[in-house]
Amino acid sequence: MFQPLTMGKAASVLGKPDRKHTFTFIDDFGRALVTLGQSEDTYGEAWHVPNADAVPVTRFVELAAQLAGVEARIKPMGKGMLRIGGLFIPGARESIEMFYQFEKEFVVSSRKFTDRFGQRATPLEESLAATIDWYRTRRS
Repeated sequence: MFQPLTMGKAASVLGKPDRKHTFTFIDDFGRALVTLGQSEDTYGEAWHVPNADAVPVTRFVELAAQLAGVEARIKPMGKGMLRIGGLFIPGARESIEMFYQFEKEFVVSSRKFTDRFGQRATPLEESLAATIDWYRTRRS
């Protein structure tokens, strides 16, 4: 999604873009994994790492486009498109099993983690800005 978006092209998104989705910033994810790995009493439990509040995918793309200084254009992809792409791209074929996360609202709570460790999610605007910067530096 980010590579085309930073180039002013349509952002390809899975499923129904009007559905809310929980996004996790990779830096928050990494810090949380280190924290969990250093805490022996966390083994065997399910933990949702810190994430920003869920937003509709359309809002996520609009905010990313605004921060990138480009027009927000969305190109939804359904299961059929993934199946066709999966004939040539293994990643597309493998993503079909996770498609449910984008057909319905996918909202998770990281409250358990935040209450236990105090680590909060990076605000969405900040994490999107950092992600866009990362993609732009890799392109140039």
